Amino acid sequence: MAEFKLSGLSCAHCAQEMESEMQKLKHGKDAKVLYNSGKMVISDKMVMADVEKILQQEGVSVVKPDGEHDHNHDHGDRKLIIQIAISTILFFVAFLTEKKYSGLGRIQYLFCSGST
Repeated sequence: MAEFKLSGLSCAHCAQEMESEMQKLKHGKDAKVLYNSGKMVISDKMVMADVEKILQQEGVSVVKPDGEHDHNHDHGDRKLIIQIAISTILFFVAFLTEKKYSGLGRIQYLFCSGST
């Protein structure tokens, strides 16, 4: 048996589904995907390409041992950080200018409603 650390495992139900699919593969009857520890245990005899195909369908990948690095990883975290930073800046701009322009809504209401 071989144990692998997984990256991107975010759902216990998905882990169970991947495990079930792996168990259908040749030499896969004892395959386990352990959601709580983020690990996978499979037979040494399993074809790794078939296992990785199942993992990729759920956006999960095997973490390479130290020293090895696969450059096909996602930079979604960087995109999220940029979105949060931009949102924070816009929030503070709106917060700081709120008092300066708070009367504009009242003026617009008066013109649009025809009241004085």
